[in-house]
Amino acid sequence: ELIDYLLRALLLQIDQAAAFRPDVKKVPYVATRMRNFIEERAATPFRLDELAREAGLSVSRAVHLFKECFGMTIIQYAQEVRLAIAEERMKYSAMTLEQIAETSGFGNYSHFYKVFLRKHGIPPSEFRQRWEAGRLGGR
Repeated sequence: ELIDYLLRALLLQIDQAAAFRPDVKKVPYVATRMRNFIEERAATPFRLDELAREAGLSVSRAVHLFKECFGMTIIQYAQEVRLAIAEERMKYSAMTLEQIAETSGFGNYSHFYKVFLRKHGIPPSEFRQRWEAGRLGGR
């Protein structure tokens, strides 16, 4: 059972990594470093100046370069990664929605609820219920 769980977690990580690799024009290495920084730290609070410092750029240049390369802002991308983390946890863990919100980087349930509802059109609790009932194409 433990091996099954670990294998499932590994496959989810691979799926998540593949989902966030847009097939667009050749991306500069520094932009890839910024994307990796976000993916590695999405579940914890981080600041734009930390990301820019990691990339060796000013905040302004980092923000513009990221948007130019990936077609979304750093904040939008971080939210997408956080939502993906939360969705996986809703599907494959017994954590409460409040715990999921906190451990996925949203800080509080209220913010998570709003972001989730805006993206999916349904509340997180309904998403989880539908998943458990097999109506979201899972399992």
